[in-house]
Amino acid sequence: MSRAITGARLRPVAALILFAAAGTLAGCGAPHAGRSAAVGPCAQVLPLASATVHRHGRLTLAKVLSGSRRRALLAAAPHSTGTTVGRRIHQPKTCLIVYRDSYRPGEIAAARAAAGRYAILLIRVRHPLLIVALVRDRLPAAVTR
Repeated sequence: MSRAITGARLRPVAALILFAAAGTLAGCGAPHAGRSAAVGPCAQVLPLASATVHRHGRLTLAKVLSGSRRRALLAAAPHSTGTTVGRRIHQPKTCLIVYRDSYRPGEIAAARAAAGRYAILLIRVRHPLLIVALVRDRLPAAVTR
């Protein structure tokens, strides 16, 4: 004697499968406020950063910089422009990109013939523009905080 599965018994199973599939798909498309929220704006400047270091080195840091850290990093950069002391003006969103490798003098033209282990790039997010490039053996305090 074989039992036939009736429609009344199949409906709860089908509903459970559809509910599980909908929950799984909704979780994949939902916006997340995790690490990707801080790195997301910097993703669009990575091609410029990679081209600046001539695709050498390993990307070790990509994050949006606050105004105070941006000012501290610009103050540490020789021949930098755009520092504002005492005035509050609109500062565009800026990303700090750090690559690690062994950089020889002149390898990164924007870094003015410096040599070191870290290429530190400050790049404007909207209409990507390289603001400053530094090559150092150690990361400045404004970067490590």
